[in-house]
Amino acid sequence: RLQKVLNAAARFVYQLPKFCHITPVLKDLHWLPVKYRIMFKIILLVFKILHGLAPTYLQDLIKVKPPCRYQLRSDDKFFLAVPKTKCKTFGDRAFYKAGPDLWNHLPLSLRNTNDLQKFKKDLKTHLFRVAFSEH
Repeated sequence: RLQKVLNAAARFVYQLPKFCHITPVLKDLHWLPVKYRIMFKIILLVFKILHGLAPTYLQDLIKVKPPCRYQLRSDDKFFLAVPKTKCKTFGDRAFYKAGPDLWNHLPLSLRNTNDLQKFKKDLKTHLFRVAFSEH
């Protein structure tokens, strides 16, 4: 439903008819589809948690993956622990599961960024590329 509202707003901005293809319009406006906007918000919240910019009750939900006893190449890549869930429908969408999962799929250069404004810019660029490379 939200995607339909976003599409209607894009058509309104460009004064396009109701049934024209919307992907090029969203791309031209640099608007992320709703699915990727949600990902952006979740990942941004994880970034704020990891850098002490979020409330403490949220910081308790995210745990950095403990280093392995044996030194692995992935140990220095700043992964988060992804908890197991029992319920696939709601459990996998819970923040404590979805946040670390999305974070761990980011490129290393994004995960290592410390500046909030740079992270926002680079994250939107990354998600924009992912969103519009599928179409």
